[in-house]
Amino acid sequence: MLNQNKINPGRGLFIMQKPEAVGSILKRVISDLGIEKKLKEEEAILQWPEVVGPLIAGKTLPFRVERGKLFVKVSSSVWMQQLIFLRPQIVEKLNTKIGKKAIEEIIFLVGE
Repeated sequence: MLNQNKINPGRGLFIMQKPEAVGSILKRVISDLGIEKKLKEEEAILQWPEVVGPLIAGKTLPFRVERGKLFVKVSSSVWMQQLIFLRPQIVEKLNTKIGKKAIEEIIFLVGE
């Protein structure tokens, strides 16, 4: 943080008084930029196969997240009907996995 640093008047350099872990700096920057939720939304796409398992993952393709809505292509209308029934559990598992309530709804679309 700026208040923890001092400017070396002769060179314009910052001298750290207390080292800070890169991870904590990145968390602060992400939070300051307001992109934490968007990153968590995108993480849901990456976690999809692990959350739903190999059978469902093989029949689906998550492809976009907009304002908390995860859009998932499904191989057939039969699979889409099954997934509609499982939707609340999948949403809960995804949010638990990513550690934040980033996904509010899943929209299933029949497509390839």
